[in-house]
Amino acid sequence: MTVTVDDFRAVMRQWLTGITIVTAYSPELGRARGITVNSFTSVSFNPLLVSVCLTKSTETAQAVLDSGAFGVSILSSEQGHLSVRFAGMDPDFPADLDRFTGVPTHTAITRSPLLTDGLGYLDCKVWAVYDGSTHHIVIGEVVAAALNQSTPHEPLLYYNRVYRRLMPPE
Repeated sequence: MTVTVDDFRAVMRQWLTGITIVTAYSPELGRARGITVNSFTSVSFNPLLVSVCLTKSTETAQAVLDSGAFGVSILSSEQGHLSVRFAGMDPDFPADLDRFTGVPTHTAITRSPLLTDGLGYLDCKVWAVYDGSTHHIVIGEVVAAALNQSTPHEPLLYYNRVYRRLMPPE
């Protein structure tokens, strides 16, 4: 049996994920880059490690490699528009405009921009990078982390090509 890309995608669409924006400040570019990522997970508690998978051809992946650091901002259910923008899929957002335009950010330790209004963030130093064919598998050591305590939020969820919300507990 041969598995096609379409078969693989159809099955993977059944996996519910949260959505993050992965960011890095590129010293070579002199500016920040960011991209929507749903391939993000915790790896270890000692040391504190997380992983992200970044398409090798993106400027964000290059910024992460150049800077040796990255930020992960976990999006709230109210931030679907930012997921679309940072994925480069917003038809109303000019392709030549900086994706951070009008998005409140701050930094912690690594200079990576962190979205102020997300559910929380992790600021990371690159621990290791592995080859994942078309992607870099980047392991980051968490050097700063915080929850957004300003208001309660729900996470932005993605399932079968559609953003979803949590159901209230019964």
